[in-house]
Amino acid sequence: QVASPAFVIQVKTDNSGPSADNQFELAVGNGYTTYDYNIETSDGQILNNNTGNTTITFPSAGTYQLKITGVLPSLYFQGDTDKLKVTSIINWGTNPWLSLNRSFIDFRNCVIDATDLPNLSQCTSLKLAFYRWESLVNWDVTNLDVSNVTNFEGVFQNCFNLETLEGINNWQIGDLGIDGFKSAFTSCRKLTSTMEDWDATNIRNVANMFTNALLYDHTFGKWNITGDLVASNTLNLLRAAFLSTPNYEDTLIKWENQLQTAFPNGQGYTNIQSINFGNSQYTFEAAVARQTLIDTYGWTITDVGQ
Repeated sequence: QVASPAFVIQVKTDNSGPSADNQFELAVGNGYTTYDYNIETSDGQILNNNTGNTTITFPSAGTYQLKITGVLPSLYFQGDTDKLKVTSIINWGTNPWLSLNRSFIDFRNCVIDATDLPNLSQCTSLKLAFYRWESLVNWDVTNLDVSNVTNFEGVFQNCFNLETLEGINNWQIGDLGIDGFKSAFTSCRKLTSTMEDWDATNIRNVANMFTNALLYDHTFGKWNITGDLVASNTLNLLRAAFLSTPNYEDTLIKWENQLQTAFPNGQGYTNIQSINFGNSQYTFEAAVARQTLIDTYGWTITDVGQ
């Protein structure tokens, strides 16, 4: 089956927004000079060769579908836009997004009904892409190609109702910029999907990555902390505060082992960490590793204790 090329959304024109109750404005991204997209509406309108924001006027207030094709490198719904009028992503299509920086920010009334995924093969930024998408609960992102994304800052920040990102553990992380995964899952209070198998070699920033991610409980033991993560001085701001004892212990033991392998007995190690694991506890099995991180590598570790 050939994938539909169209990006298809549903809008409810009389939801809150700056345009009139029988209108919808598609807000496109900034920073890209080439736009040439076409819109076909479910009431029969055809608007071709649009090169910027496009306002569509319908005969009356109601629910309509927009089928969008052509060159559309980005959307940009931050600020006073018609974001609350979008009620469904029906089809992502084959459109190659170049950036989703703030594209779907505050999409509180929108659900994803699409069975395909956005084409991110050329996308470089997911900064705040899905910020505060409160109606986003479960999304299968197994086959989402994020290998060229360099910025994930705040990608799912404040998605309060997000429970699962199925397949996110399979993401192939590329060479990231200085913002990395800063605040990526902040206040994702229900998120349970693991990222423990990521190749974290090129992750340079995890500051507040899991702040108030109350249900995130997975080991970080497999993450490579000996390079960019400790050098960036953001590992101490990871804010993974709700790890179960087995996952916290696995993290401590494997991180201590990584440092011992890379910096035997602390030789050559300079990146001191002061890390807070919040409510996490450990048993005697991890006590030695924890103490080595403190005594040999100069870490300060805050937790509930043994």
